[in-house]
Amino acid sequence: MNPKKEITVSLVQATPKLGDIPANLRRIEQAAMEEESDLIVFPELFLTGYQLKDELPRLAIREGGAELRRIEEIAAAHQKHIIFGAPFLDERNVLYNAAFFVGPEGYIGNYCKWFFPNFLPFDEKRYFKGGTELPVFDTPLGKIGLLICYDVFFPELTSILTLKGADIIVCISAAPTTSRYFFESVFPARAIENTIFFLYDNLTGTDERLTFWGGASVHSPKGFQIAKGDYFTDQVVRTTLDLRELPIARAGRTVLRDKRADAFAILNELM
Repeated sequence: MNPKKEITVSLVQATPKLGDIPANLRRIEQAAMEEESDLIVFPELFLTGYQLKDELPRLAIREGGAELRRIEEIAAAHQKHIIFGAPFLDERNVLYNAAFFVGPEGYIGNYCKWFFPNFLPFDEKRYFKGGTELPVFDTPLGKIGLLICYDVFFPELTSILTLKGADIIVCISAAPTTSRYFFESVFPARAIENTIFFLYDNLTGTDERLTFWGGASVHSPKGFQIAKGDYFTDQVVRTTLDLRELPIARAGRTVLRDKRADAFAILNELM
């Protein structure tokens, strides 16, 4: 596809209603109605809320299910691209933590989280199976890859998405305040080391023992922060991505050209 030269983005850092899919669908529809952006992003597990534990399979959505069809209708009615997080049951009834991508023409696809925190208050590994695919979606907005939360600490994922053609990587998240420093330290690095736009959207609010810090952000292909949300506040962070920056950044810092497959081969051997 021939992408636009500029795209507008709205990152919705917000507190979902735990277990209340209809209410969270209404929040998605409200944003689609109110925001003028091309792309609207919601955080990890936004459709259901984060701390569902044993309720996850009951509330998980399926491809072709009513919840996904409703978001397709919203995207079509308002001519928006929408990314949101939800628990996902595949055709074998295997449960994943997924990021879904829907556009004006319908369902684009999903990405299933690869890596799960399994320390301190986290027990995602108990519920979810890890993903095995790293799709890059070719859209009218550009080539877009997706990550979820803890995935950002594994730079090989971002590198693979970029080598597969991604110009924009969107990371949706449910990160608590104790991890804010670590997350914010790696965002500019992921942008610089791949010369991509890096978008991050996080939950807000308190969910049992976890307090989510919000702080949605956007970094340019040169690593500059071009948008930032407040901490601990429901807010929409809006910005414009000038895709003409990509060839300029890549000509000035040739990291994509200089990546070496043998480094990935060594990593595979060590693992």
